[in-house]
Amino acid sequence: MTLQATELPLVENGRAAAAIAAERNAGPIAKRATELLQSRVEWKTGAKLAIVSGDEAVRLPRSMARIVIAEPSGQDGS
Repeated sequence: MTLQATELPLVENGRAAAAIAAERNAGPIAKRATELLQSRVEWKTGAKLAIVSGDEAVRLPRSMARIVIAEPSGQDGS
């Protein structure tokens, strides 16, 4: 599998241009990472990124970046 990276802005002109995707049943590490990312971006830019579920993330406009937060390997109970 080949992955391709593309630069996408998180905030444009003071408005959120990205959303943070995390599963609703995410564990404590993923939840904390999501909250920290959201608060730090808002603190630095004034724009609050939405936190959405994986299902909601696929319905976002194609132009909107998605930051996917997941549990570290071995931390999801499996």
